[in-house]
Amino acid sequence: LSNFTITQVLKACAHMGDLQRGKIIHNLIASKTKNDIYVSATLIHLYAHCDDIASAQSLFDSTKNKTPAMYGIMMKGNASFKD
Repeated sequence: LSNFTITQVLKACAHMGDLQRGKIIHNLIASKTKNDIYVSATLIHLYAHCDDIASAQSLFDSTKNKTPAMYGIMMKGNASFKD
């Protein structure tokens, strides 16, 4: 699968709130896409959108080349996080 396809599938998981499926996909692709900023940003979005802020923060912290979009995703996720 291309990284574009992976990001689209992850976006669909986030839109549906399907964190479990998103995590399965993340585990399947983790080693191949570790340094792709678009996949990383989409994963951060998935976790933040599904209220798994701890996973979003962990992935964000481990990302070397953070983009402005990633910072925005984290700010929005933290602002809307429900305990």
